[in-house]
Amino acid sequence: MIWFYERGSDTLRIETRYNSNSRAYELVWYHPDGTLTVETFSSEALFRQRSEAVEADLASEHWHLAGTPTLVPDGWKRG
Repeated sequence: MIWFYERGSDTLRIETRYNSNSRAYELVWYHPDGTLTVETFSSEALFRQRSEAVEADLASEHWHLAGTPTLVPDGWKRG
């Protein structure tokens, strides 16, 4: 999934995906300054906990979801 957030003139892009090669869940941040951060999780439970915490943190920092998330079918775990 690709999520876009806005705060003023800044845009933040976050991708959530499963890496089949490493068998890990990833939270990928594309920051407004152009930097990239990748967080890796060995379990779905840890990934979901972090995703929920990120969502709450973004709301408290006045980031707003811009549009609806985009599904990227080949970026997620199958089977």
